[in-house]
Amino acid sequence: MTPMIAFLICIASPAFAQSDLGSGSGEFGNDIPNLLELFRARPPMGTCPVGATDDRGPLPEGSHLLHLGVPRFYRDYRRRLGLSDEQLEALRQGQKRALEAWAEHQATIEGLEVQVWVLTGDPEFKDTELEAALIGLERARSTQRAAYIGAVRSAAQSLTPKQRRSLIGSD
Repeated sequence: MTPMIAFLICIASPAFAQSDLGSGSGEFGNDIPNLLELFRARPPMGTCPVGATDDRGPLPEGSHLLHLGVPRFYRDYRRRLGLSDEQLEALRQGQKRALEAWAEHQATIEGLEVQVWVLTGDPEFKDTELEAALIGLERARSTQRAAYIGAVRSAAQSLTPKQRRSLIGSD
Protein backbone atom coordinates (compact mmCIF):
# COMPACT_ATOMS: atom_id res chain seq x y z
CA MET A 1 0.00 0.00 0.00
CA THR A 2 1.42 3.36 -0.94
CA PRO A 3 1.97 5.91 1.82
CA MET A 4 -0.59 8.27 0.26
CA ILE A 5 -3.35 5.62 0.30
CA ALA A 6 -2.52 4.69 3.88
CA PHE A 7 -2.66 8.38 4.82
CA LEU A 8 -6.07 8.81 3.20
CA ILE A 9 -7.44 5.75 4.98
CA CYS A 10 -6.25 7.08 8.32
CA ILE A 11 -7.86 10.49 7.92
CA ALA A 12 -11.22 9.30 6.57
CA SER A 13 -14.13 10.93 8.32
CA PRO A 14 -15.66 8.70 11.03
CA ALA A 15 -19.15 9.66 9.85
CA PHE A 16 -18.23 8.54 6.35
CA ALA A 17 -16.67 5.33 7.54
CA GLN A 18 -19.74 4.45 9.59
CA SER A 19 -22.51 5.91 7.44
CA ASP A 20 -25.46 3.66 6.71
CA LEU A 21 -26.00 5.55 3.49
CA GLY A 22 -22.44 5.59 2.27
CA SER A 23 -22.73 9.26 1.36
CA GLY A 24 -20.62 10.43 4.25
CA SER A 25 -22.36 13.78 4.41
CA GLY A 26 -25.22 12.92 6.73
CA GLU A 27 -27.16 15.69 5.03
CA PHE A 28 -30.03 15.29 2.63
CA GLY A 29 -30.38 18.89 1.50
CA ASN A 30 -33.74 20.41 0.80
CA ASP A 31 -35.13 17.71 -1.43
CA ILE A 32 -36.58 14.42 -0.34
CA PRO A 33 -33.90 11.71 -0.39
CA ASN A 34 -33.85 8.85 -2.83
CA LEU A 35 -35.54 5.83 -1.24
CA LEU A 36 -33.11 3.41 -2.82
CA GLU A 37 -30.23 5.10 -1.01
CA LEU A 38 -32.12 5.33 2.26
CA PHE A 39 -33.23 1.74 2.43
CA ARG A 40 -30.30 -0.07 0.81
CA ALA A 41 -28.56 -0.83 4.11
CA ARG A 42 -31.64 -1.32 6.27
CA PRO A 43 -34.98 -1.66 4.50
CA PRO A 44 -37.75 -0.43 6.82
CA MET A 45 -39.81 -3.61 6.50
CA GLY A 46 -36.90 -6.03 6.59
CA THR A 47 -35.15 -7.77 3.74
CA CYS A 48 -38.18 -9.08 1.84
CA PRO A 49 -37.95 -7.29 -1.54
CA VAL A 50 -41.18 -6.24 -3.19
CA GLY A 51 -39.66 -5.88 -6.64
CA ALA A 52 -41.00 -3.54 -9.28
CA THR A 53 -44.59 -2.68 -8.55
CA ASP A 54 -46.95 -0.37 -10.32
CA ASP A 55 -50.25 -0.24 -12.19
CA ARG A 56 -48.92 -2.03 -15.28
CA GLY A 57 -48.17 -5.52 -14.03
CA PRO A 58 -49.10 -8.17 -11.54
CA LEU A 59 -48.15 -7.66 -7.94
CA PRO A 60 -45.17 -9.64 -6.66
CA GLU A 61 -46.07 -13.04 -5.24
CA GLY A 62 -46.46 -12.99 -1.48
CA SER A 63 -47.08 -9.24 -1.39
CA HIS A 64 -48.37 -7.75 1.81
CA LEU A 65 -50.26 -4.50 2.11
CA LEU A 66 -47.59 -2.64 4.08
CA HIS A 67 -44.74 -3.97 1.92
CA LEU A 68 -46.44 -2.61 -1.19
CA GLY A 69 -46.67 0.84 0.38
CA VAL A 70 -43.00 1.17 1.32
CA PRO A 71 -41.56 2.51 -1.93
CA ARG A 72 -44.12 5.17 -2.89
CA PHE A 73 -46.90 5.09 -0.30
CA TYR A 74 -49.35 3.42 -2.74
CA ARG A 75 -49.20 6.32 -5.20
CA ASP A 76 -47.84 3.99 -7.89
CA TYR A 77 -51.20 2.17 -7.82
CA ARG A 78 -53.32 5.19 -8.74
CA ARG A 79 -55.23 3.51 -11.57
CA ARG A 80 -55.46 0.09 -9.94
CA LEU A 81 -56.95 1.62 -6.78
CA GLY A 82 -58.84 4.49 -8.36
CA LEU A 83 -57.14 6.96 -6.01
CA SER A 84 -58.76 10.35 -5.85
CA ASP A 85 -56.72 13.53 -6.17
CA GLU A 86 -57.29 14.12 -2.45
CA GLN A 87 -56.02 10.64 -1.59
CA LEU A 88 -52.96 11.13 -3.80
CA GLU A 89 -52.11 14.43 -2.13
CA ALA A 90 -52.58 12.98 1.35
CA LEU A 91 -50.33 10.04 0.45
CA ARG A 92 -47.72 12.38 -1.02
CA GLN A 93 -47.72 14.51 2.12
CA GLY A 94 -47.51 11.42 4.33
CA GLN A 95 -44.54 10.14 2.36
CA LYS A 96 -42.84 13.52 2.51
CA ARG A 97 -43.23 13.68 6.31
CA ALA A 98 -42.02 10.09 6.69
CA LEU A 99 -38.91 10.74 4.62
CA GLU A 100 -38.14 13.94 6.49
CA ALA A 101 -38.44 12.04 9.78
CA TRP A 102 -36.21 9.27 8.37
CA ALA A 103 -33.58 11.88 7.48
CA GLU A 104 -33.76 13.45 10.95
CA HIS A 105 -33.33 10.04 12.57
CA GLN A 106 -30.46 9.33 10.18
CA ALA A 107 -28.63 12.46 11.32
CA THR A 108 -28.99 11.27 14.93
CA ILE A 109 -27.74 7.81 13.98
CA GLU A 110 -24.70 9.23 12.23
CA GLY A 111 -23.91 11.35 15.30
CA LEU A 112 -24.12 8.24 17.49
CA GLU A 113 -21.88 6.36 15.04
CA VAL A 114 -19.29 9.12 15.49
CA GLN A 115 -19.54 8.73 19.28
CA VAL A 116 -18.88 4.98 18.95
CA TRP A 117 -15.97 5.73 16.63
CA VAL A 118 -14.44 8.19 19.08
CA LEU A 119 -15.01 5.87 22.03
CA THR A 120 -13.39 2.90 20.31
CA GLY A 121 -10.49 5.13 19.32
CA ASP A 122 -9.58 5.48 23.00
CA PRO A 123 -7.35 2.51 23.84
CA GLU A 124 -8.69 2.47 27.41
CA PHE A 125 -12.44 2.64 26.76
CA LYS A 126 -14.65 0.77 29.17
CA ASP A 127 -16.76 -2.11 27.94
CA THR A 128 -19.79 -0.69 29.78
CA GLU A 129 -19.41 2.64 27.95
CA LEU A 130 -19.20 0.87 24.60
CA GLU A 131 -22.21 -1.29 25.41
CA ALA A 132 -24.25 1.78 26.39
CA ALA A 133 -23.21 3.62 23.22
CA LEU A 134 -24.13 0.66 21.03
CA ILE A 135 -27.48 0.19 22.77
CA GLY A 136 -28.26 3.87 22.18
CA LEU A 137 -27.27 3.57 18.54
CA GLU A 138 -29.44 0.51 17.95
CA ARG A 139 -32.34 2.12 19.81
CA ALA A 140 -32.10 5.10 17.43
CA ARG A 141 -32.13 2.74 14.44
CA SER A 142 -35.16 0.91 15.82
CA THR A 143 -36.99 4.17 16.40
CA GLN A 144 -36.26 5.27 12.83
CA ARG A 145 -37.56 2.04 11.39
CA ALA A 146 -40.66 1.89 13.59
CA ALA A 147 -41.58 5.47 12.68
CA TYR A 148 -41.42 4.69 8.97
CA ILE A 149 -43.45 1.51 9.34
CA GLY A 150 -46.03 3.49 11.31
CA ALA A 151 -46.22 6.07 8.51
CA VAL A 152 -46.79 3.34 5.91
CA ARG A 153 -49.44 1.78 8.13
CA SER A 154 -51.17 5.14 8.38
CA ALA A 155 -51.07 5.46 4.59
CA ALA A 156 -52.60 1.99 4.26
CA GLN A 157 -55.39 2.96 6.65
CA SER A 158 -56.19 5.98 4.47
CA LEU A 159 -57.18 3.60 1.67
CA THR A 160 -60.74 2.36 1.57
CA PRO A 161 -61.38 -1.28 2.55
CA LYS A 162 -62.07 -2.08 -1.12
CA GLN A 163 -58.79 -0.48 -2.20
CA ARG A 164 -56.87 -2.44 0.44
CA ARG A 165 -58.51 -5.70 -0.65
CA SER A 166 -57.69 -5.05 -4.30
CA LEU A 167 -54.00 -4.72 -3.47
CA ILE A 168 -53.72 -7.93 -1.50
CA GLY A 169 -55.71 -9.96 -3.98
CA SER A 170 -58.89 -10.69 -2.09
CA ASP A 171 -61.14 -8.56 -4.28
